[in-house]
Amino acid sequence: MCIICQTALAGAAAITGLLPAAVVPERPSSESSSIVRVESIDGQRCTRAGLVRTVGGIRFGCERAGKQLRWRQTSPKGAVATNTNPTVLVSNVGNSKSAKFLGIRARLNGASTAVPSLTATKLSAAVCKVSGEIVQFVAEGNCDLRVAIGGSSKDVRINVKKLLPRSTVDRPGGNVLDVKPLYITFKDGIDDRHDTEGLVATMVTNMLDVFAEQHPGFEIRLDTYEGLPDIQHVELPVTREQFMADWNTSYGPLPKYLLQAGLNINVSPDGTRELSYENTNRIFVGIIETSTGGREGFLSGHSTSGCYSEYLIGGGTIFYSRDTQNKACTHLYKTLRYNGSKDTEYDFSNFRRIYGGSGLRSQPGCNDIFRDHYMKTPDENDEALVRKNDPVYYPQYGGKAPPWVMDEGRSFYLRITNGPRAGNPCWDVAYSSFLMRMGSTVGQNDSVAGRQTTDRPDDSTAPQVKAYYVLAADSVDDRYDVGGQISKQITSANEWLFANGGKRLRWDTFKGEIDVQFVRLKQTEAELWLDPENPTKKCRFKQCPSLETIVLAMQAQGFSNRSKITAVFYGGQRSFSSHKDVPWCAWGGWGKAGHVAMYLVSDMNLMNGTVGCSDMNDFAKTPNTQNTVGIAMIHEIFHALGVVSFSGPPNGDGNGHIKNDTSDLMGGSQGTVRLDPGNDDYWRHGKSWADGYRSAFMEPAEPNAELPANWTG
Repeated sequence: MCIICQTALAGAAAITGLLPAAVVPERPSSESSSIVRVESIDGQRCTRAGLVRTVGGIRFGCERAGKQLRWRQTSPKGAVATNTNPTVLVSNVGNSKSAKFLGIRARLNGASTAVPSLTATKLSAAVCKVSGEIVQFVAEGNCDLRVAIGGSSKDVRINVKKLLPRSTVDRPGGNVLDVKPLYITFKDGIDDRHDTEGLVATMVTNMLDVFAEQHPGFEIRLDTYEGLPDIQHVELPVTREQFMADWNTSYGPLPKYLLQAGLNINVSPDGTRELSYENTNRIFVGIIETSTGGREGFLSGHSTSGCYSEYLIGGGTIFYSRDTQNKACTHLYKTLRYNGSKDTEYDFSNFRRIYGGSGLRSQPGCNDIFRDHYMKTPDENDEALVRKNDPVYYPQYGGKAPPWVMDEGRSFYLRITNGPRAGNPCWDVAYSSFLMRMGSTVGQNDSVAGRQTTDRPDDSTAPQVKAYYVLAADSVDDRYDVGGQISKQITSANEWLFANGGKRLRWDTFKGEIDVQFVRLKQTEAELWLDPENPTKKCRFKQCPSLETIVLAMQAQGFSNRSKITAVFYGGQRSFSSHKDVPWCAWGGWGKAGHVAMYLVSDMNLMNGTVGCSDMNDFAKTPNTQNTVGIAMIHEIFHALGVVSFSGPPNGDGNGHIKNDTSDLMGGSQGTVRLDPGNDDYWRHGKSWADGYRSAFMEPAEPNAELPANWTG
């Protein structure tokens, strides 16, 4: 595809719409799982069926529950007894969440640097219990919480469900660039059902929540189904005794057996080594019903058999849950649950085992770096050199203590701004392909008042530009279509164009209003982050998803009319691993997807969690303006129109841009943006090459209006 423009990242942008107001599970829970029945409300008992009371704007009806009378919430359905419009998420019975995680998730000011307070509503007492920084989920239903710091507060609703039933297969989903939970047993072996009773879910989700506290705005992608961890049960085809007899390397034979079971693990056929530090596409985390084998193998320090967590070759960490006598190590279960900022018992080693070169930092182009890195002696490793309050610090060196801060000096592995590793996607977990914007999930409720999912009848039959608000299957919905930001970006930039050039782009409108169409793609962001030329590989040195990939995916779902220029306002994330090497916010051009343009309206700054490209609430001014999303979109549409021509314009660079004026719309749009000041390159120049002023997509139309070269619409 001839994409002749790539607009670079804005230097700074205000935070806007970081997290959604509500995320709805993939499927609604059954009514029985969310009904809350209580004996009394504000001291008044339910004494007669049919009585109605309203408390805090919520209506309750008295009805029979078996042989007893109980109050039941009846209206408004799904209301929270504190503020309206809470942040909604899903968890499971037996699990827990920290106040800090919930505060960050709800966008509570200050939650990233301080620990909020937690208060549960009275109606949630049977569902969840608050103790200090932690809320524990004890029964199915809705746990309604207020998270507060000082005078600021946010409301959170956790839809608490039972865990999914046992599955021996990987349930449908993206199933790539994620953490995959496992529960592993043996032929004729002990089965404590940790996949369905909750221990695997606790181990995995607590580890991921701890990281999310340390990297606000982002989470490690977890394989989920219906909002819950998709834990796969794997029964190995050997007995425990046969497995232990096969343990003749430092890390044991488990990778080999997982590979034989069909799991996409990054190991050689014999399971003894990674294929490459670049090739990991899934990180496996879970529990196995045995002890470690205690073989020195190629690595010293592994001679003691026992129950503890161990690194999984190929990317992952496994908790060996039994001792050498095959007894359950129940005393260690508590180390898998995080109990807040001062917790000294939590086992951070599980995160330490997945943050390396075959885990979170598995990236294209990084193999040689980590091959050399892992040749160091233990006292030369990062885990010995980071500060003692760092979760990855080796406890055997002594002095490890809270409050826990990941890479506080910003020089080793997270949000690196100091030293030689700064800006290097191989070292910085912030660039990991296994991360996602916080709140991303499949199954969000896209039914929003005013949203248009079809192309409404056009006001004009003349050539026009069609605006789309496009999200991946799991992208956070910032609602820029129904919020009016996209329309205002278009109209404000169009007024600037008219004031400076006497023309407006003709946009697809319905009854005079910009007709912005909403599209939710079938592919997840992780699926779109794979190299389209080799889908087994992660992207890094190219844009993923590309403009062409997005538009072709739209066309496959029946969207994008090739008789119009397609203008995509993409609200998903591009591959984090490509941010440094391909630092662009917008593209435009033509090719097999048609004549197209795209702007990344929700792209994240990986270092601070704010918006990385231009602010969607910063609109063009008339007659003088700085660069905005709308101005940048005009720039990209101009490329789809064929300007700046590759040959002819005296100031063209031969690649679609102006080479000698960074303030020019087609030269960089720096400072006060100008429209072809000399009228000699692409606007009203009167020469033979492409002229935006004469385009058939402009109005009022010229008598000799021209369609773009190579137009096939």
